Amino acid sequence: MRLTKTEHSDGGETVVRQKRSQVPLNTYLTFLLLTAMLLSACGSRATQPETCAYPASLNAKGADQAEQETEETAEVAADQGENEPGKTPEEAQEDSLGEEEESVHEPDPFDEVLRAAREMRFEEATEMLEQMEPSAKRDALLAFCAGWDISEPTDVLEGAIIHSELPGGTFYRLTDCFIYLPDHVDSETKYLVHFGGGTGGWVLRQDFPELWLQNEEPNVIAIFYKSAMFYTIKGIGEETLTILKSLSTMTGIAPPVLVITGSSNGSYSTFKLAAQLYEQASILTDKILTLDTGYDWDNTDMLATEEEAASIVEMDTVVYAFEKKTGAINARGAQKLRDYGIKMVNVACVHASHDQITKYAFRRAAFSWALGQAELDLEEYTPTKINFD
Repeated sequence: MRLTKTEHSDGGETVVRQKRSQVPLNTYLTFLLLTAMLLSACGSRATQPETCAYPASLNAKGADQAEQETEETAEVAADQGENEPGKTPEEAQEDSLGEEEESVHEPDPFDEVLRAAREMRFEEATEMLEQMEPSAKRDALLAFCAGWDISEPTDVLEGAIIHSELPGGTFYRLTDCFIYLPDHVDSETKYLVHFGGGTGGWVLRQDFPELWLQNEEPNVIAIFYKSAMFYTIKGIGEETLTILKSLSTMTGIAPPVLVITGSSNGSYSTFKLAAQLYEQASILTDKILTLDTGYDWDNTDMLATEEEAASIVEMDTVVYAFEKKTGAINARGAQKLRDYGIKMVNVACVHASHDQITKYAFRRAAFSWALGQAELDLEEYTPTKINFD
């Protein structure tokens, strides 16, 4: 039954019940089939963005979710081998697990040794080292643990001027250098020594390291020499060693391994210092950073000698030469060091004027990267290994 309304001329209306007419069965079934098809088509169109009745903001969100779901589905499919012809899902999964295992780096066996050595837990470090296979690094660390003597330290900060109080520590000015001491130290605190350029006088732009220390608060004890220190270069190891022992006494942190950096002519000094510290105190240099080496590597009087290079090679130190383009590849001085066997990486810089290379090394966390406390900024730098894999 159905209800209909009949209107009258006087404005009234009468509700009349009408009896539904009989419909043949085959016609009724056809009608149901057509209705189902129509509803299915309408439902399909209703899922399209252009016909959706939700506000535009919800449409956008729905599209993002759909895109994310599509990406996730694709990733799952790739993991299961669905996008790799000729591979079953099981084979693809085995390959994926193999790649994952390869991507997990084994921990460096020396890491725990270095933590103990930094905190001057020398007996503990020695016990671990004695369990390792003999190597130049192992032997140097054994010698360092046996010989690091701070029983008669000098106070290098006596008479120093506090240049600035930074968020993570204090920046002191001395006669020939600046020294940074962090407020808090631990087994991960590293040591760094930097040389300014020039041949004498005060060349260091102390505001560069100061800005780095302020912005990034690296976990480091650092010495920033005012110049290349050419006039004391023969004794730079002894001078630096005196400072290191004093700082070790103050902080309780020893320098079994450090990073050495240098700008312009200070780049030559990095090799001299690394060799001297190794010979005098078995201190290892992990990385050397040269920042646009002065005279395009052609200051042969200050270039590392074959004997100095031999120490650097024995330590397995890697030299990262930050240059305009290919300076460390083409320069004769750099080639000579490579001929001695020193591992070298050319690091092409985007901001590549002489002063910019140093300025941006401090701004773009190159020093933090050298300490193992940040990633190298690959938008600014392009590293290329020159003579090793």
